[in-house]
Amino acid sequence: MLKKISVIVPVYNMEKYLDRCIASIASQTYTNLEILLIDDGSTDHSGEICDRWAEKDNRIFSFHKKNGGLSDARNYGILKSHGEYISFIDSDDYISKDFMEYLYHNRVFKGITICGYTQVWRDSLMKEHRLINTKCNSEEAVNYLLSGDKGQVNFQTFAWNKLYYYDLFQNFRYPEGKSYEDVAIIIDLLHAASEIHVLEKAKYFYVMRPDSIVHQQKSIQTVLDLLNATNEQRKRVEEYFPNNSNLKKLMDIKELIAYCTVIRNIMLYNSSQKDEYASEINECKTIWNKLRMNKIRIPLYLNIKLTLFLYFPWVAKAFLFVRRKCLHS
Repeated sequence: MLKKISVIVPVYNMEKYLDRCIASIASQTYTNLEILLIDDGSTDHSGEICDRWAEKDNRIFSFHKKNGGLSDARNYGILKSHGEYISFIDSDDYISKDFMEYLYHNRVFKGITICGYTQVWRDSLMKEHRLINTKCNSEEAVNYLLSGDKGQVNFQTFAWNKLYYYDLFQNFRYPEGKSYEDVAIIIDLLHAASEIHVLEKAKYFYVMRPDSIVHQQKSIQTVLDLLNATNEQRKRVEEYFPNNSNLKKLMDIKELIAYCTVIRNIMLYNSSQKDEYASEINECKTIWNKLRMNKIRIPLYLNIKLTLFLYFPWVAKAFLFVRRKCLHS
């Protein structure tokens, strides 16, 4: 018998994209679904759209709650779900008709199944991220995740594009009130999984909206959340895999990338406040120098970014200004 999949869709002010998202889930070739629309205090017509879909499809359930953020909405959905498996879909994204079938028929018991995804920009397919078919244990999966393997085994920290065995969430929830919530929890989930199955085909469509895409200016608190989430990742890696020196080196690079994001924000958007964040700037320089002294290979792009952001921020500002103009034209 086909097992039920609980599909959790956090919703906040997505009236422009929501119908397409829900329609793509409701029309799946795999039909044993429980679709949970979690209206997180929307102030537009998103809540009404959720209710309308719930009225015409008995697999769809509409919930309305006080705004608590993305993590709170996902956690709420987990509590309300009854399926043996869980999948998360962001409410501005959409999926191929066989997304659930593809993941379910390649599932691993008490594990996580992952597929590729396609970036969508202004309704045009922009870049397809196919992966390499592989089955791996938790430690191997964390290595793929942290290494950013350009051989396309790297599946990223995203909550979406995955099918999770429900019991993986018995002891874990998304951290609430913070950005980069999926960065903090992914190591826990991979460690708890009995096996991880990575699939090649790109079945998820990740919509990059002009008002939310990752290259947009972020608040200081947002990028500090990234740094804190990366620190939590390090703690988990050291706790779960204490004898794996390679993972520790990969975490050094991840931490440097997080600091690079912080420095980018300070130097390019909040340069008047850089004295307030002198400790973060100095810590970034310390980590960078330590890795170079220990002859740990640092990606070329990261060396270039750090050099620009730390010593030539006006050059980086000019480049990002031109890039943003091109993307919005």
